[in-house]
Amino acid sequence: MIQSAAMSAGRYIFAVPTIDLIEEQAAYFSKLNPLAKAIKIHSKNSKKASVSRQINDLLLEPADEHIAVWITHESLLSNDFAAFTDWDICIDEPPNAITTGSIKSITSVEVFQANFDLIPNGNSEWSHLMPIRPFGNWKNTSEDVLWSKLADFLKLAERKSGVFVKAKNWDMFGSGKPIEWFSYWSPTMLDPFKTATMAGSSYLHSLGYLANETFSEKARFNETDISIKRTHQPHIKICYFTDGHTCSTTFWDSKDGRCCISKIGNWLSKYARDLGFWSGNQAVCNSLEHRIPGKLVSPKLAGLNQYRDLASCAIFYSAKAQPHDSPLYDVFELNKADVKNAREAEDIFQFVFRGAIRNPDFDGSYNIYLYSKDQADELD
Repeated sequence: MIQSAAMSAGRYIFAVPTIDLIEEQAAYFSKLNPLAKAIKIHSKNSKKASVSRQINDLLLEPADEHIAVWITHESLLSNDFAAFTDWDICIDEPPNAITTGSIKSITSVEVFQANFDLIPNGNSEWSHLMPIRPFGNWKNTSEDVLWSKLADFLKLAERKSGVFVKAKNWDMFGSGKPIEWFSYWSPTMLDPFKTATMAGSSYLHSLGYLANETFSEKARFNETDISIKRTHQPHIKICYFTDGHTCSTTFWDSKDGRCCISKIGNWLSKYARDLGFWSGNQAVCNSLEHRIPGKLVSPKLAGLNQYRDLASCAIFYSAKAQPHDSPLYDVFELNKADVKNAREAEDIFQFVFRGAIRNPDFDGSYNIYLYSKDQADELD
């Protein structure tokens, strides 16, 4: 997509998972075509204007300018692109299209009523919760005593798609029972763009795609397989530390879990001195940081190329279905296996392919260290 955009004059928006990837891809685009204009829009680009304002200002760019703009997935999902009818949108990796959770409100029902409209959704038990007015800067909201614990929820509620709650009326908010909610971004929101292209190795297994198949009849996809021919074949070894035990963040936060991680750390520090990069859930990183070799990175590395010179990696990671994921089953007709595959298995797959095996001419040894045999079998 970047090579095509660099060689063909037009107006392009690239939506990518992280700011690091924005920096990496924009630099590559400028190397391919130094004369085209490359703009990076994110919260850390030292611009005084908000991200939303910077995106809206793109409409002031000359119509005949060859321009490529990079934004995050979050910016794509959170902003209105109705006026971008002569722009092409290019998305790298599947966005996080569905977020779920629960809220519990007993004494603050009046506060919710004062700030939201609760719009029943026909005969469904779900209602659309829409803010009456903008909540303003997310950072300020996250530091507000009243709303800090709901800052992410409020950010989702302010999206064009809003938030759906499992409540038919305000009385249910005061019942003392948790109120389930979900936010869903539909690919149909890409409709204003001239073209929409997504590059994702496993998009057809993502929650967003699976939900669209159930929840929307408007979005249709044309799939193109783009394979890279390898000139050499690496020798890949997948190592694991336990057979028959499934990992979880709850376990790793326990005394026994910390003991297991400690033993893994002892082994890696002794026998994997050439470890290139590694990651895991927060409890794992807290236990292993400064104890094992290699570069500690985020477990979510989709799209990045900066680790492709490293010939080994380790990830001890769990991202399974949670109790608040019930809307995925009730509304979108998914199951726990769908959720595990789209979250945990996909993150691990993306992670291990950031290393040297990403290079089609790599023919050396590549070692992968995982927690459990079931994860190794899924990757294999």
